[in-house]
Amino acid sequence: SRSSSPGAGLLTESMLKEEERLKEGELKIQDPNVQKVSNMVESQRYARLQHLLDKSSIFSKLLLKKMEDQMEANKKESLRKKRVRKRKNGDDKTKDKSTEI
Repeated sequence: SRSSSPGAGLLTESMLKEEERLKEGELKIQDPNVQKVSNMVESQRYARLQHLLDKSSIFSKLLLKKMEDQMEANKKESLRKKRVRKRKNGDDKTKDKSTEI
């Protein structure tokens, strides 16, 4: 079958063996998690995907809550600073009136 393929005379037996050895090495190097998932049956993969999506959803909700809390804290701080400025400006106006007399 090798002699009928194009370029069959260009590849030696040792080249073919080396190529096969490299392919086997690549399989061994692959991430263990990828191999683990590829060995799972479809229902297991679906369950794992669902679990990861649930975790992602929970994490997203947690981040959203933190962002909303931070925005609320920033808003309160901004209002507090405005009140302080108003009081300060009000005190300054009172002082100005008292110095005019």
